[in-house]
Amino acid sequence: MSNKILIKVDKDLEDLIPGYLESLNTSSNAIKEAIESSDWSTCQKIGHNLKGSGGSYGFDFVSEMGGNIENAASQRNKEQIQGSIKDLKEYLNRVEVSYLPA
Repeated sequence: MSNKILIKVDKDLEDLIPGYLESLNTSSNAIKEAIESSDWSTCQKIGHNLKGSGGSYGFDFVSEMGGNIENAASQRNKEQIQGSIKDLKEYLNRVEVSYLPA
């Protein structure tokens, strides 16, 4: 399943996208750590942030996974959070960004 996922993003965001993608990796690692200590509040907060930011940058799947994480954290569902993090990591490994002309 190594097919690339092409995301078309507004050229105005070009300088921001690399840092945003890196922050997604940082966030997913933070969620993994929070799960280990059963810190549901942190999982929920990070999930909420992902849900809000993904669509703003053109990454609707990130928003979807963020929503899943937020909901799973409110239910203390470790397995669902782990599944969403796995899906997010796979997505990030496959995503390629193309910039639309200004």
